Amino acid sequence: RAAAESMLMSGRVLEGEALLRDLCRDVGLRLPGGPRAAASSLIRSQLKLRFRGFDFVERSPSSLPLETHLRLETVRAGVLGFSGNQPLLAASMADRYLELALDSGHVGHISSGISHQAYFLTLVGTGDRARTRAEKLLELAEATAIRSADPEIRSVAAFARGAAALHAGRWSECRAHQARALEILRAECRTGRRAWLVECAQLHDH
Repeated sequence: RAAAESMLMSGRVLEGEALLRDLCRDVGLRLPGGPRAAASSLIRSQLKLRFRGFDFVERSPSSLPLETHLRLETVRAGVLGFSGNQPLLAASMADRYLELALDSGHVGHISSGISHQAYFLTLVGTGDRARTRAEKLLELAEATAIRSADPEIRSVAAFARGAAALHAGRWSECRAHQARALEILRAECRTGRRAWLVECAQLHDH
């Protein structure tokens, strides 16, 4: 998963996508076959999430089976890896990621999944209704991030808040939230994707 994610993030898209598709099959997941399939999948998954809602029963990560962890990490790798090169596919996977996270009760993945939902909503959504929904998502992402106590998750929530401000043209607010994301990443985060997250926050901070 780390190799596929790294390939996608570094521009080796065809190799990374092929590897990630194999990984998804290994854990019982299926990626849409192309842009049209991704768009159809996104419409269906958005409707499914609307009907499902965001309720969840929090569970300790240690109580979850290995298969659940593998599925969550695999789908998250796709969301992050495709976000810069195949946004429709990334958005479709973000829906699937959030659905899996909510069903699992893993509060860290739930926060991460909600952050991605807010990011894509503010990227394409316009009007008061979209802004109101995005604000609710961001508040929920931040609240669950605090409960997770994971610095990477907290940095992603701060990044999503900053990206939402950027998409709305609120430049000063964006820079303040990206500065917070960078502070968390540099002081506390030690995960393998730390450097990529730092780069993303820096891009939004300029």
